Amino acid sequence: MTYDEKIDKFDKKIRNVFGKTPFDELPYKMHHGSSSHSPDNTSGMSTCDIVTWVKWKNFDWFRPYGDFGQAQILKMIDICNNDYQIESLFELLSAKKVNL
Repeated sequence: MTYDEKIDKFDKKIRNVFGKTPFDELPYKMHHGSSSHSPDNTSGMSTCDIVTWVKWKNFDWFRPYGDFGQAQILKMIDICNNDYQIESLFELLSAKKVNL
């Protein structure tokens, strides 16, 4: 199943409060990259620190709030009871820290 097919299937299924999409059908990607460039950037790494980047559905790549790793994010998805909670989890993970 392609990434776009996963997005379409999830968006149609999200209305089901009692359903939970299996891991392999969720429209997300997780890759490692440099802290300054998302994995889609073809110019290479410009810094030496390696971080986890996440892409959820059609949104831009983001670094998870709290610097969670892949294993931790997968555990959080496992705890979720339905697709609404999974959607909310990714919205929380994509939050930006604001310095006041």
